[in-house]
Amino acid sequence: MSECWFVENGQLKQVAEISTFDRGLQYGDGFFTTALIVNESLLNWPQHYQRLEMSFQRLGFENYSEILQRLLPLIKKAFAEYAERHEASVLKIIVTRGVGGRGYLAPKDVTPTVVLMFAKAPISVSQNLLEMTMGTAQLCQTRFAQSPSLVGLKHLNRLENVLARNELAATAHFEGLVLDVSNHLTCGTQSNVVLVQGSTLLTPKLETAGVNGTALNSLKLLIKDALDWHEARLTLSDVVASDALFFINAVRGCQAVTSLDVQGQILEFSTNQVCALHDAWWQQQLADATCLNG
Repeated sequence: MSECWFVENGQLKQVAEISTFDRGLQYGDGFFTTALIVNESLLNWPQHYQRLEMSFQRLGFENYSEILQRLLPLIKKAFAEYAERHEASVLKIIVTRGVGGRGYLAPKDVTPTVVLMFAKAPISVSQNLLEMTMGTAQLCQTRFAQSPSLVGLKHLNRLENVLARNELAATAHFEGLVLDVSNHLTCGTQSNVVLVQGSTLLTPKLETAGVNGTALNSLKLLIKDALDWHEARLTLSDVVASDALFFINAVRGCQAVTSLDVQGQILEFSTNQVCALHDAWWQQQLADATCLNG
């Protein structure tokens, strides 16, 4: 069961409803980030903070500096009141432009709505070890539209992700690979994607679609001096030429693909390099975590 708090006038208020006039509900006018909490530590907070700050700026929100400054203390306070503690929990921070205005034009004097949601994580952590997800994936039929003005943002309009994720419902695949309308590699349904070719890692260049991932960014920083990392416009031909393929997100870390179903053609991949990357990423996450107790 999830627990939810609103930040109202700088104070926490536990409620279970949102105004029907909120611009996040009306127009998807907002953004979010999803972070992992292990025991009493928030993982990768600097990257999540950067995402929030960038999203405020890109969407032209007003009066957000104080919200950012006070957010971590408010998260700590809300977490202290979180009744259903788990060894691993998910914190979802949702920000909308707030309640106000008529039509699409955003009012200048509206106060952003900030929601803090806590829930049990869909993963298990044993003895401070997050076991790496490993399994099969498929190429989705859904294609992402090209939207340069929104690329990189984790905005509240995720219908394409919903459609792509629904394709997996009747399958045993843990994730789906999604292309854009020009058939360029974009991401997974709920994660970034990385190709491994020898000692080189390749990720899609985010020019027209996709989300700038917090977990992906932290992995880049971790291995920048150890491996070659390139961003490029990738296609299925690059996938075929890869030794390994993995997805990565803030909750599950690196997720190795053993095989990929491309419209009936099965591509097989190694997982050894991905295991090593996952372990290194996870240890770094724990070492740099932000304590929420105090």
